[in-house]
Order: sequence, then C-alpha cells, then structure tokens
Amino acid sequence: MKLVSLKVLGRGINGWSSEELPFADSITQLYGANGSGKTPLVQTIAFCLGYSCVFRDDIYIHCQSAILTVSVNSKPYKLERKYTKDFEVIVIEPTGTKQRFYKEGDYSRYIFEILEFDYPHLVTHSNTVTQPYLSTVLPIFYLDQDIGYGDFYKSPGNNFIKDQFSEAVRLCVNLPAKNSFDKKKSIIDAKQALGIPLICDPVGAATSGNPLIARGSEDSDGHFTDVLLPHCTLITPNIPEAERLVGFSILSSQDIKNAAKILLDKGASTVLIKGGHGPCAKRFSQDYYCNPTEQFWLESQWIDTQHTRGTGCALASAIASCIALGYCLKDAVVIAKMAITQGLIDAKGLLSNPQGYIKSYMDTHNKGAVAENYKDTHDKGAESYEESYEDIHGKGTGNYKDTHDKGAVDIRSFPSAQQSLPSLRDDNGGAGCVEPHSFLTPIGAFPDIGDSPLGLYLIVDRADWLEMLLPLGVTTIQLRIKDLSDRCLEDEISRAVQIACRYSCRLFINDHWQLAIKHRAYGVHLGQEDLIATQSDASNPIQQLRSAGLRLGISTHCHFEVARAHSFKPSYIAYGPVFATSSKDMPWVPQGLTGLDYWQNLLAYPLVAIGGINLERAQAIHALGVSGIAMISEITQADSPLEKTRALLAALRT
Repeated sequence: MKLVSLKVLGRGINGWSSEELPFADSITQLYGANGSGKTPLVQTIAFCLGYSCVFRDDIYIHCQSAILTVSVNSKPYKLERKYTKDFEVIVIEPTGTKQRFYKEGDYSRYIFEILEFDYPHLVTHSNTVTQPYLSTVLPIFYLDQDIGYGDFYKSPGNNFIKDQFSEAVRLCVNLPAKNSFDKKKSIIDAKQALGIPLICDPVGAATSGNPLIARGSEDSDGHFTDVLLPHCTLITPNIPEAERLVGFSILSSQDIKNAAKILLDKGASTVLIKGGHGPCAKRFSQDYYCNPTEQFWLESQWIDTQHTRGTGCALASAIASCIALGYCLKDAVVIAKMAITQGLIDAKGLLSNPQGYIKSYMDTHNKGAVAENYKDTHDKGAESYEESYEDIHGKGTGNYKDTHDKGAVDIRSFPSAQQSLPSLRDDNGGAGCVEPHSFLTPIGAFPDIGDSPLGLYLIVDRADWLEMLLPLGVTTIQLRIKDLSDRCLEDEISRAVQIACRYSCRLFINDHWQLAIKHRAYGVHLGQEDLIATQSDASNPIQQLRSAGLRLGISTHCHFEVARAHSFKPSYIAYGPVFATSSKDMPWVPQGLTGLDYWQNLLAYPLVAIGGINLERAQAIHALGVSGIAMISEITQADSPLEKTRALLAALRT
C-alpha cells in the first residue's frame, strides 16, 4: 500500500478543510508553527486506516470527514472516515463501487484481503480465539511523538492478543503466527478426544544439571506456558523449574504461593510446586497445592538420602496412575507423595553391591571375559576395586561414590506405612515455614484413649440414650445434636456429661467444642467441615481443646482427609463409609473390608470404622483389629435398641 493523498472536508460554511495534499514518492515532511494542526493531520492518516484516534474537541466541531487515497498494486482506493467517535468508513474501490463499514473488525478483514495479508486466528491472554485488527498493525508504522509505539502493545486486559507486538511484526512480513489458535485447538481437540487428564512434569534439566530444552526451541519455557500449560490438569514443577516458568527467584513460602498464582493465571488448572529445594529443605519437604478454589501444603519429614534420581518423574507418574485407578486429583497427589517418601526411604545406591556392580560391568562390557582379564585391564594389580580406582584416578573412592553411586527413588508398591503419610494443612494465608503458622512450630499430640479399645461406639442425639445404653456396658458414645441450640443444647450436653461420668463412659461431643470444654466432656469429635472452620477461627479452638486436655476424634473418608487429620495428631481417626449407609448422604464410594484393612495396617492411630455396619458386618470388622465400631441407625432405629446393643456387645467380646 502506498499513500497517495489526503484531503480534509469541513463541516458547514465555517468548517476547516484542506486542499488535496499529495504525499511524496519517498519522504513527506510537514512544516508549521505549534498549533497549526500538524499532529491532527498525521493522526488523520491512521484514523482513515481504522486506528482509534482521539482528536481535540474543535476538530470534531469544524471537520466533517477525511479522504485518504491509497494505491494497492497500482490501483487507487479512496478511504473516507467521518470525524465522529463512532466507527464509520466508506471505501470507493477502483471500479467505483462503494463499501461501507461500521465495525473495525469488518474493515480490518477487508484491508487485509486487498493487501493479501493472512488473517490468522490468534490467542488472547485468556487463551480465547481472536483475530488481528488494523490497530494491531498500524503502531508498527505510526509513532506517537510522546510515547512512540511501545505503550500500544502493553496489555490492557485478558482479551488483548498474546505477544501482540511479535504477532504484528510477523503479520507484516508474512511469517507464521507465534501463537496460532489453530495449533492450540489441535492440542485441545486431541486432549478432548482422549478424554483423560494431563499431568505435566516440566523437566528442564537432568539430575546432572545438563539442560534438556534448547533455548528458543518449540519446547522452550515460553512455548510451554503459552501452548501446553492451559491444557494441563496438573503441573508439578520443583522450585528451580517454577523459577524458570515464572521468571523470578523463589526464596520463601510466599514466593511459592505467588509463583503458583502466576501459573494459574497462565492457564494451568491446578499447580503442585514441590518443596525439595524449598526454604525448609533439609528439615522438611513442603509441597504447595493450588487451584482457584483450594490451596494447601503437604509436609513430610526430610529423608536424608542422596539417592533421589527420578523423583519428579515418578511423582507425576504416580499421580497419573492413581487417577487412572479412580482416585480424585487431591487423593492422587497425597498417595503419590506417600509413594515418593517411601521410595526415598527404600532407595539404594548403584554401588551398594560393589562386587555385583563389577560383575554386571564385566557381563555388559567384557562380553564373557574372566575376572582376571578385568583386573588386568582395569585394576593393574590392585588387590581391590576401591584400591584400583584410587590408584588410577587419584581421587579416592568417596568422590567416585558421590558422583556415580547416586541411585533412583525405589517405588515397589502402593504406600502402606504411616511413616510416609504427609501432614496436610489448609492454606489460610499463613501456612509455610516462614509464617507464624509454621510447620516448624511443634504440634503436641492429643491425649490418647487409654489402654482399652473404644469398642462399640454408639452415636446418639439425646442424653436419654445414655441413660438407656450405658448400664448395658457401653464404654464409648458420641452425642451428635443437630436440632437444638442455646440453652436447650447446653442443658442436653451438660446432662450427658454427668451421665457419662457416672458410668465412666468416654463421651465425645460432636462439633460443639466450647460446651464440651465448659462441661468437661471426655472429648470432641469433628467432621472435615468443622475441622476446616476451626482453622479460620481466631480463638484457635484446636489449641483450646489441647489446653483443656480433651481428646479429639476426626472423621475421614479418603487419603486427602486422613492427611489433614494426621496434621492435628488426634486421639483417634474415624474412617468410612465402610459400607453403604442411609444415615448420611455421602459422595464417597464404600471401601469395604479391604479398604478398612488397608487403613488399619497403615495408621498407628486408633481406628474407628463407620458406615453401613450391622451385627454380621461388625463381627468381620472386629476381626481386623480396629479400635472402635461406630453405629447410628442400627441401634437408634432398631425395634429393640436394648436387645440389639446386648447382641453387639456380646459379638465384640469374642
């Protein structure tokens, strides 16, 4: 396109107009005193080409329109635009045909077509599709005398074209788009066709430190965050990898949270930043889980081993495997961290069996040569492998082992020990090792339940049940009241505590921890929602319960919730539903005896089974060795609660 001439038409008799002003073949210069109208004239050129210029008020009053004549392939086009704040352009084509445009997008497409430019589908900062306008390209040619063109390419929001300056340059010189939505859509379509989650471990370097990604390649960090990241169900960078992706150093837990937020803004659904290189490294391993609705920390004791090869890949693989087995993402993350912790405990060096290593080396490299041949070639008469290596290399065996003995994480089975179970702490704005609610702050365990198992654990809603059932020999009961408040509630709890004391019964109050403390109940039982609520309570209910010496029981239904309960070191953990239950509407799949047996063997805490348990099932559960068997409707809805209780007590004595 070549600029031919510009003419301004005045508004009315006193309007401001101009002759037809021709452009020179190469350079056109404007001369005039300040205030003579040079700037509005230059603005008008861009204005006729579709740019959104804002003029002085007197220009709108005195000028009606401007006609910019251009030549495309030696054919003249007249572009007329009215001086209004609405978009309206008339184009007179070489044939005399008039085209009228009221939207910048339509006008842009028309100009791109006559210029034979591509009109690519591009990507916005919010990863939606868009296409370039003339205003995308014009700042390359039109420089503002005060700000140049740089500010035109600073993003004002999510709908701005991603890398717009680069895309504008590519469009002008006919290069492929940097962020083609069509290319991105092919990834989306493939993911949707597969219908499976995408777990991504953004490995940037080998354990040796050698980079795995060439700078500027299609696999570069920029390409990864622009194209792949928005389609990741979960991304699992360690701290050096996260630093590469976000562009700043991560030195504190707040930095970790900021980095996770940036990765979410770049399009990731969920982020797990691994803490092996974090601010608490060598003491704790803190991983940070973050999505738009939920954030928490997973903390494990540091495993002092150098055999850490493959931990990142193994973690991502374990998460993907758990999802394939039907676990939700949060459970998959907890299970995978357990697997890595157990794998680090079990990991061994490559040279843990030197003679076996030498034999393997001979078998691989000497192709059947006898040991003497190996020693003749490699040991030069040395009496031992270690002595030989030291003589030849002069560095001693220690250096060799430090460099070459580093083994891989050793995961051989589903995690099955409490030692590998992380503590989970919901992030309420203060979690992390440098904030007040620190993992480094010692947490005392709640008092235990004593030497006797909890046994038949009945859950009732009134103190009258205690008067009826405790004389039969029931030693553990939970008062769960949902339909009383104020004085009526307190009176019921107070009476229940008095009855329980008379029979030396372990009475747990569900939820109402303040009244349990006030009336000196044996303990409190909290569900997951109640537990979360205590963490945002400024009065610190958990610490008040500890200080008062009450026991604490916690309901759990999955690995994620068990990890949360573990962080409080409770007196017991209740797990269920073991079987389908009608007492409470639950989204969890019943675990059956196999699932219950898994937790009984894994946890060192006393375990209480709950959910769909009757007399026959109680006997099978009792055989697993759990501390307590909880029941609600089996007793409270029985035709004869007394007879049912006697039968259950008898069955659990055998």
